[in-house]
Amino acid sequence: MLINMSTVINSTLDIQEIIKYAIEGSTRLLQAEAGSLLFLERDVGELYFAEATGEKKEKIKDIKLKKGQGVAGWVAEKGDPLVVHDASSEPRFFNGVDKISGFVTRNILCVPVRTKDKIVGSLEVINKKSGTFDSDDMLVLTALANQIAMAIENAHLYEESISDGLTGLYQHKFSKLRLEEELMRSKRYKHALDLVMIDIDHFKKVNDK
Repeated sequence: MLINMSTVINSTLDIQEIIKYAIEGSTRLLQAEAGSLLFLERDVGELYFAEATGEKKEKIKDIKLKKGQGVAGWVAEKGDPLVVHDASSEPRFFNGVDKISGFVTRNILCVPVRTKDKIVGSLEVINKKSGTFDSDDMLVLTALANQIAMAIENAHLYEESISDGLTGLYQHKFSKLRLEEELMRSKRYKHALDLVMIDIDHFKKVNDK
């Protein structure tokens, strides 16, 4: 199951798909009621929910945690995994998310997500359906977090290789390849293809700045 999940996660360069596969797979593999992937915004020092599973997931999407706040914040700050067997007696547990979502957290397993020794977020699974999380579960979730980090880094590198760092637009070579693909698709399915080109005066001066 872990090998299959790793294959699926690394089979796409779409970051949103990677995130979706990762959190759904983590929750299912570790038999948890819910799970979430949080990313660290370094400029403000906050963690935001990139994806979550569970029946209350929509209620937590806009919640942000300070670095060091809650279990996920502590893991992102310290870089160490953490198993919480009883959330109600754990001082690092932040119950603000439960209050907003109406979810009741009993136990947690959380591991850091890191790329090249830089922590980029936290991956957590919540409420094991039978018993509590253990060291074997931690090894599995850590392996998944490493695969997620690698896949996301590869996706970022791919985006940088095909697009302009300033404008986010496709590089000329890649734009040409995509145009050829769309032309072939248009001929195959016999539908129209529109191409819009915009010429911005003196854009080079803006770009050079």
